[in-house]
Amino acid sequence: MANKNATTPETPDGLAKLASFIAEQERKPLVVSVTPGAALLVPEGYTARDIKPILDAFRTRPEQRAGTTELTDLASFIAWTTRHQDAGSVIYADDNMSSPSLTAVIDHDEAGPDTPDTVARWGRHRGIYKFPFSREWQEWTAASRPTGLNASDFAAFFERRIGDVAPPPYSVDSTGAEVLMSQDPEIRKLVVDLGKRFASVADIVKLTRGVEINVDSKASVTLNRDTGEHHIDYSEVNGAGADRIKPPSAFLIAIPVLHNGIIILIAVHLRYRARDGKVTWFLELHHPERVVEEVFTQALATVGTDTGFTPLRGKAPAAR
Repeated sequence: MANKNATTPETPDGLAKLASFIAEQERKPLVVSVTPGAALLVPEGYTARDIKPILDAFRTRPEQRAGTTELTDLASFIAWTTRHQDAGSVIYADDNMSSPSLTAVIDHDEAGPDTPDTVARWGRHRGIYKFPFSREWQEWTAASRPTGLNASDFAAFFERRIGDVAPPPYSVDSTGAEVLMSQDPEIRKLVVDLGKRFASVADIVKLTRGVEINVDSKASVTLNRDTGEHHIDYSEVNGAGADRIKPPSAFLIAIPVLHNGIIILIAVHLRYRARDGKVTWFLELHHPERVVEEVFTQALATVGTDTGFTPLRGKAPAAR
């Protein structure tokens, strides 16, 4: 026997529930195809939730390569780049000499105009090389300060770094004449055009030992008017004892500019000033900005040869 109170589609209550069900179905989120991709229409009262984190938790490998690897020498940067690069990779060279860098963007946009066939990529997989300076370069540039070095600091500095001093690039030809062997244009200019003569390693050792021995002595600068040469005369405070030093005007050092970089020959100018019986010493690297620019340019050439990509001077675009 049928239940007289049962709700059926024909009863008013059943029709109301059916109408409510149909309305509810019409209010459900709807995916609409658009070009390109699709759009989700979310009715009021519904919330769209991102399920990607849930799906990512079940991945057995990352969806894509991403992250920035910092390399600490040029050889490692080249090795890392060649390990990951593809036809669309790009290397950027930031030539701001206060903080130069190389950035390899592995997943760079592919070459060509912006067409449906051109693949735009995220630019999230990167390697960077910041041209870290060597400890030797940092110590020499720090010692080349405008305030100079007192006798104690001067002697202590050369005690640490005397191994960096290089013999001058002279040789003797068949006639006994001295010949400059260096092909560095700046060094040749100093010798040929400006008449500079670089001190030998023995000269620098003798100088620093003389400074160290006379660190507490009274100093004065003497000019020989016949030869134009300057000397530093040291004497004890009470006038007893005397010593004379003839400082050279320049010498050479052979150091790497970059961490794990190649050895480069660099000229150093040596100056001094005596005041109130004390000598202040001044070291000046010859055109250090030119040295850094030359090292940077050589690095770009090496990267271009070893990776097959010509570095573009400028800053890499931000990752998407």
